[in-house]
Amino acid sequence: MPTQPIDTPDIMDALIAASLQTRRAKLLRVVRNQRIRTRFVYGCSGCIALLALAAVFLAHDNEAAVIISLMAIVTFTFAYFASRARQKKLADSLRQMDRLG
Repeated sequence: MPTQPIDTPDIMDALIAASLQTRRAKLLRVVRNQRIRTRFVYGCSGCIALLALAAVFLAHDNEAAVIISLMAIVTFTFAYFASRARQKKLADSLRQMDRLG
């Protein structure tokens, strides 16, 4: 029974294409999950801000309100800049993959 010779460059091209497709799908999934996590962190910082309001109106503690407000600002700022950096990194990765494939 004769066997057909295997064309190695075609196999390599197919494997590279499959690898790029898998990596692209993974990156898109990461982008989607990052959006969910970012919204969650924004919600948490909003809850912290509500706690600051509760400290002022319910406990009449201005010092606690200031500290809690600062925590909310730091949390929101960190989440914003971390999400922007991650988004830029993922966009660069996707652009690079588009150039390769």
